[in-house]
Amino acid sequence: MRHPSRHRIIWHEVGHALQYMDFPITPQNVLKKAVLPITRTQVDCLSWLAHTYLGGPYDMPRMWRDYLDPSPYEYVDPEGRPLGMFMEHARPDPDHYRDEGQRRRYGTAHELWKQGVDVVDLVAEASRRYGLDFTLAFRMNDYHHGSWEEHPRWWLEHREMTVGKGRQPEDSSPAAARRISGLDFTHPEVREHVIAPIIAAAECYDVDGIDLDFSRSRPYFPPGEEKPECLTDLVRTVRERLSPVFRKRGREPRILARIYERPTCDDAGMDWRTWMREGLIDALSIGSMYGADYRDVVDVARQHNVEVYAGFDCIAFDLNDTKHFGRLEYFRASCLNYYHQGVNGIFFFNGSALWSGPYPGPVARAMPHLMEVGDPDCLERRSKVYVTGWHVDHKPQLVWSSDPERNPGGTTRLFEVSDNLQDSADCGDLERLILKAEFKLHTPWISELNEWHLIWSRLDTMEYLLNGQPIEPGPIEKDELTPYALNGADINKNWSRVIRFDLTHGPLPVCGQNSFFVRVVEPDGQLVGPRDLLLGRVELHVDYGEPVK
Repeated sequence: MRHPSRHRIIWHEVGHALQYMDFPITPQNVLKKAVLPITRTQVDCLSWLAHTYLGGPYDMPRMWRDYLDPSPYEYVDPEGRPLGMFMEHARPDPDHYRDEGQRRRYGTAHELWKQGVDVVDLVAEASRRYGLDFTLAFRMNDYHHGSWEEHPRWWLEHREMTVGKGRQPEDSSPAAARRISGLDFTHPEVREHVIAPIIAAAECYDVDGIDLDFSRSRPYFPPGEEKPECLTDLVRTVRERLSPVFRKRGREPRILARIYERPTCDDAGMDWRTWMREGLIDALSIGSMYGADYRDVVDVARQHNVEVYAGFDCIAFDLNDTKHFGRLEYFRASCLNYYHQGVNGIFFFNGSALWSGPYPGPVARAMPHLMEVGDPDCLERRSKVYVTGWHVDHKPQLVWSSDPERNPGGTTRLFEVSDNLQDSADCGDLERLILKAEFKLHTPWISELNEWHLIWSRLDTMEYLLNGQPIEPGPIEKDELTPYALNGADINKNWSRVIRFDLTHGPLPVCGQNSFFVRVVEPDGQLVGPRDLLLGRVELHVDYGEPVK
C-alpha cells in the first residue's frame, strides 16, 4: 500500500540534541543524542536545522568562516553591541552564560569548534555511516527573536522590510511582538538575505538535500497583501542556484518544502501547485496534526512525481494537556489514515520534543513510534486510538441548547478509520472496541444543578447513532467526571464527562469515513434555566488480541 519513495520517516532535529546531551562536551556525546537514537529504526533521513535567525548563526561555523559573512545574521543587543557567532560577547566572562539554555545551546557548538569539530560535519558523517540521508533545513521566516531583546543585525537595519514595517506591537505580549517581526518577502532584498546561507551551506557541506521550512512562520506578507509569486520566485531561485552546486557532486539537488495544512498554506501565499508543476521541489511535508485530509495534495503530487510526507509538529505533544495524545496508539491510527490517503511517509518536525512528553526517559526508549509508523504494514492489526477534537484549540460542537434559537437539534462528528474491523472480528483478532465521546456542559453557576452534574444522561433522553445505527452507552462511573476549570465556581458551570459505548459485538465502524450523531430527544423537565450541551473529543479504541506468552 505504501507508495515507493526515498524515505519512510524523516526526523527533524531542531537543536535539542545539543541542549540535552550529557557532559563532558565531546563528539561522542553529541552523537549519543543526535544520531544513535534514530539508527536501526525506520528513520532513513535526518533533517538538521541550520540556525540563522533562530538563536543566531552558531552551529555552522565552517560555513560562516569560509563561505559567507555572518555579520548580517549576528545578534545585536539593545545597546548595539554585536554578540558574536556563539553569543560569546553576551557572557559575563568566557566560561559563564546568562542561563543554562545559552550554555547548552551556544556553549556546546563553541566548545566543539574549539576542538576543531563543526557539528554539521560531525552529524552528517555519522548519519552516512549509519545509512541515513542527511539534509539541512532552513526556516524561511523565523521570528522568535521579535519578543527578545537581541535581534539579527540585518533585521535591525531593515525594519521597514518586515510585515509590521517597523511599527510598535499592539500590546505587550510576546505574540504581538512576533506577529509584526517577520520579514516581508515582497522585497527582493529579503529573499536574497534568506537564500544566501542556503546556497553557502550547500557549497560547504556534503548534504543529500535542502529542506525549505515555510511552517516557520507566517505571515510572509502584510495581511491582505499576499503575493504567492514572490515565494515561488524564492523557491525557483534556490533550485537554480543549488543545481550547479549539486552537479559538481554528480547529482541533482533534492528540495523538500514544508508547509502548513490547507487552507492555511494557500492563504499565506504558498503556491505548492506551481512548485510541483514547475519541478521546483522533489518532496512536500504538509501539516502538523492528526485528522487532516491530504488527498487533494497527493493527487496533484502524483501527477508531477513529488513525494508527500504527513507532518507532525511534535512540540504539540509536549504540553501537560496534550502529552497523552502523543502516545504510540494515537500515532498508529493517524499514520495509517494518512497512508490510506496516499502519503509516501512521515515527517517528524521538532522530533525530539517527544523525549520529554509522552514517553519521558532514555531517548531511544522514548520514541517507539520510530519502529512502526514508517511502514503501514507495521500498523495493520495493531492496537490504536482514532481521535478527533483532541487539541486544546478545537472548538466543541453544540449538541443542544435551552435557547430554542441556538438549539441545532443534534450534531454529527465524522471520523476516518483505516482498519478493516469486520475482517478482524470475523477472524477473532479483534479483542475489544470502545467508542468514547466527551460531552461538555456549560451553565451559569446554579447550585441546584450540582447533583445533576453527577448523573447526567440518565435524566435527559438521548439518541446516539453510529453510521445511522443506534448504539447504547454503558453505565457512567462517578470518576469519569472531569472538571476543566480554574476554581470551584467555574467547575459548577463547566465540566466534561466521557460516555463509553462498547462496540465489540457491533455495530462496527466501517473502513473509511464514519459518522457519530447525537441529539437530546427530550430534556429533563426538572431542569430549568440556561444550559448548553456540547460534543468534545471522540475516540475509537481498537484493541487487538496479544499472543499468549
